[in-house]
Amino acid sequence: MKTLKKYALLIFKFLSFFLIGSFILSIFEYFFLNSNLTHIIGLIYLIILFLVISFKEAKIGSSRGFITGLKIGTLLILTLIFFNIIFFHSHFKFLYFIYYLILLLSSLLGAIIGINTKKEEI
Repeated sequence: MKTLKKYALLIFKFLSFFLIGSFILSIFEYFFLNSNLTHIIGLIYLIILFLVISFKEAKIGSSRGFITGLKIGTLLILTLIFFNIIFFHSHFKFLYFIYYLILLLSSLLGAIIGINTKKEEI
């Protein structure tokens, strides 16, 4: 039950930051930027979001960085796929596979860095 609550809180944090970032990007696209630039900024924002969330969770966790990053990245990617299917009814394409693979790699990198920067207790 404790881990379920932890993962639910993690998904809530991710969705909160994701929706705030999406709202800000929508405003920029509406007033200032073109569509292609907004998509690139959105991808960079998601990569940084995955990296930061994995980094913070790995600093708290006690398992290996690779395993932690894989768990967190997979959970967040499944959340994105779920909402993508529910709201946009989109089919899975090879380009989406590359997109999700990039996000998973950023999650792995964030968790590995987070585990390695954890302070050692003496």
